[in-house]
Amino acid sequence: MPSVSPDGAPDRSNRSVVALSLVVLIVFGFAFGGSARAAVALLDAPPTSVAAAAHPLAGVAPVAALVPATAAGSPSAAPSPAAKPALVRTATRQGVPLPADSGTGRRIVYRQTGMHLWVVEADGTVVRDYAVTGRRGWPLVGTYHVFSKSPSTASPKYGVTFRWMIRFAHGHALSIGFHDIPRLMGSGTPIQAESNLGAPVGHGGCVRQRTVDAQWLYGWAGIGTTVVVLR
Repeated sequence: MPSVSPDGAPDRSNRSVVALSLVVLIVFGFAFGGSARAAVALLDAPPTSVAAAAHPLAGVAPVAALVPATAAGSPSAAPSPAAKPALVRTATRQGVPLPADSGTGRRIVYRQTGMHLWVVEADGTVVRDYAVTGRRGWPLVGTYHVFSKSPSTASPKYGVTFRWMIRFAHGHALSIGFHDIPRLMGSGTPIQAESNLGAPVGHGGCVRQRTVDAQWLYGWAGIGTTVVVLR
């Protein structure tokens, strides 16, 4: 029954409000639904749904819904063995395979072909491998052991000084060992660039290394450490 005003006439204000509400809802329906059916659906929807439809982000999928399941922490997100990152090659770990005939146990392996050195722990793990410079054919192929060390020394015969000397073999006149790149006496100029390591241009039989590797090896190798020399 329509409401009436105090003077007994029908109250038309309520009808105006209802009509205005219908117009607003129909406009929202077309704006967000694109059809008259959507407008009618808004008439039957609860107030909270109408408010949600009018929100500026209505219809935008949540961020989680835009992320593939494998990236959202599902079990399938675990990397497969084939996806393991490749070994990063550096001057101290180049990833060159350890020769199969290099002995066992904790040792230093020096191969004259290719001028390469490996540092191997007791369990067979290669902790360092890198290019070096030595002399082909000297010292002779075989198994040696470190017998002395010096943080710095000199060779008057060749007019050079060098550091981090690890002696493991005896030459014709001088001991043979691992050390950093020698420097000329007086000027201190290196006789070889680090970028040229790997070339068989050594003299006397010693094995040259980068300073950082020579110093590290000096601390790793103790008296008695095994050294395997391969052709």
